Amino acid sequence: MNIKNNSGCLITYGDDMVEKIAPKSYPKNRIKKQANKQIQFNEFNMIGNVYSPRVLSVTDQSFSMEFVNGLDIVEFLEYSDKNSIDRIVEKIKSILVQYDRLSENAVVNDIISDKLKHIEKYLKPYEKSFIDMHLKEDILIPVGICHGDMTLTNMIFKDDEIFLLDFLDSFIETPLIDMAKIRQDTRFGWCRLCYTKKFDANKNMITMKYIDKIFNSFFENFSYYIKYYRLFQVL
Repeated sequence: MNIKNNSGCLITYGDDMVEKIAPKSYPKNRIKKQANKQIQFNEFNMIGNVYSPRVLSVTDQSFSMEFVNGLDIVEFLEYSDKNSIDRIVEKIKSILVQYDRLSENAVVNDIISDKLKHIEKYLKPYEKSFIDMHLKEDILIPVGICHGDMTLTNMIFKDDEIFLLDFLDSFIETPLIDMAKIRQDTRFGWCRLCYTKKFDANKNMITMKYIDKIFNSFFENFSYYIKYYRLFQVL
């Protein structure tokens, strides 16, 4: 079976492996960077029952990984009880804590300014003004390592295990990116917008609201989240 994901990559499914093939328009070495991120996660990860599918091979334009037969986030929420959901939420929180501990604070104004140059034409005037306002002062956040696209749609759930997928080389490696990405699902319902199968939308919405409240409360333990979450939602 072949499908395209949101990045434009072609995903090929075999009996026991998955191959991710980059389009010709993909920047050079980008797919390698994503594969290396996936490999590195399994090397440094210390959280029980949290994994990423084992990478089997890497080329300039593709990489293959083991196939994991589990549930996507919509299916998982459809069939799980509150205790199961709470356990998974705690594991995801642990992933973010781990990324935070592997990062060091740095001033990132130059990186944000460079990013602004690339996205300015897509921004509304008030969004650009909002970014400019933050750039007037030092933007100090943890920098080191992150998933890069840690939406709940990029996870597979199997029993009490979580498998992280689709690591992304981000314009800046910070756990704040992952906090913002998670809330794209829990706050803004990204997974519902992308989903094509039948599911109980009302149940999903209620459950996501419950999860979002937990995540937001937890993220507020990090001062940089309180100060810069809205900024990174715009970016």
